Amino acid sequence: MIVQMQSVNFEFSENEQFSTKLFRFDVKEGTNKLSLRFVYKNVGIVKNELKVLVYDSCGEFRGWMSQEKRELLIAIKEASVNGIKGYIPSGEWMILIESGTILHALRYTVEISPQVGEIHKNWYTGELHSHTTRSDGTMCLSELINEAKKHKLDFLFVTDHDMPLRRNNELDSDLKVFPGVEITSYKGHALALGIERHINPQLMAENLELSSKLVRNDGGVFGIAHPFFPPSPYCSGCKWSYKLSPASIDFLELWNSGGTASFFPGFNLATLSLWVGFLNKGLKICATSGGDIHNDKDFNDLWLPYHVRATELSLKSIICSIKTGKGYASKENFYFEVLYKDKKYYCGDTINVAKDDFVEVMASSEAADKTLLLTSAGVMNFDTSSFNKKFRARDVKWLSILFLHRETIVGFSNPVFLRILGNSNAQVEEQK
Repeated sequence: MIVQMQSVNFEFSENEQFSTKLFRFDVKEGTNKLSLRFVYKNVGIVKNELKVLVYDSCGEFRGWMSQEKRELLIAIKEASVNGIKGYIPSGEWMILIESGTILHALRYTVEISPQVGEIHKNWYTGELHSHTTRSDGTMCLSELINEAKKHKLDFLFVTDHDMPLRRNNELDSDLKVFPGVEITSYKGHALALGIERHINPQLMAENLELSSKLVRNDGGVFGIAHPFFPPSPYCSGCKWSYKLSPASIDFLELWNSGGTASFFPGFNLATLSLWVGFLNKGLKICATSGGDIHNDKDFNDLWLPYHVRATELSLKSIICSIKTGKGYASKENFYFEVLYKDKKYYCGDTINVAKDDFVEVMASSEAADKTLLLTSAGVMNFDTSSFNKKFRARDVKWLSILFLHRETIVGFSNPVFLRILGNSNAQVEEQK
């Protein structure tokens, strides 16, 4: 099925040589093919130097165009010679246009034609933070895998301290085992999910941005583990003491329940406050949970597995979903959705709404006795495990759910974001 074509319109003048322009466009869930065309009116033999680079919603480079190569095809199983095939994540994609020598002012258009197939909305359950005997865990890899299977997990990230997991054929099983590493220093710990390389911990002290860039360049995501945990002698190095650089962070471990955390769960509330502050500044940083599994007892009463919405159970798909906030943490059944014009939206989604329209929020949890509705406008308390409420769109920019039982967190979601139509200088137009 072909959906509405989008177009990006822009101009370059003679005084904009050696500059860049950045545009964004939305890719709908279920998209399996994107066709892009670079269009402009020829002006004699005059040639400007331009290149168009395309990046997906997870920041991965997917192809390029120029005045000589004006078409780009990106699909799940095929691509043009100037494109990269593979999984197509939904969300906000980016077009970066770079100019060289500009000899003549021209107006340009990038036409984007998506093809959307059947939409599969699958939720997968996993653990993002675990250790084996290769660092300070008490279980070998096979024992950790067996324990994860007992808890009916679909995937597991193995994040030993400074010892990245190398994938091999022996790990192929009912449980998907993904690589990662916990970059560990005595001034803070960072989780690098999806990579198989060692990152020098000293680099975080010298250049946090570069540490994050190395992880991202390898296709991974970079997050801060248990940032407010009590330091030595309780947990040497666990408290984050480096400067926080939000642009370098893909996720915050909002809830950590293993080891020291089982004695000090309240320290997670400081991370919650930090995360809300980031959201209110317009930063889309994902909130995750981590069992910090070192032994079988870390699958305790406070443990909240992380649930990810993805189109397939692959490393690329799961990493993209973590980065874009398509996830929630809960041990019991959890329900959170936002309804707008008869369409359902889930955590990580963005809704384009008119400012005077209403959105309807629905949430429930089997384990909760209290619900907090977190929004950019403040917090609402409900002394119940479920609720249904309508909001005028202009009042909020984001909203998420926090479930409590006896004042302890038993579940939380990443936000649904609201984008108010007509209030931004959007450069993307939709055409019938």
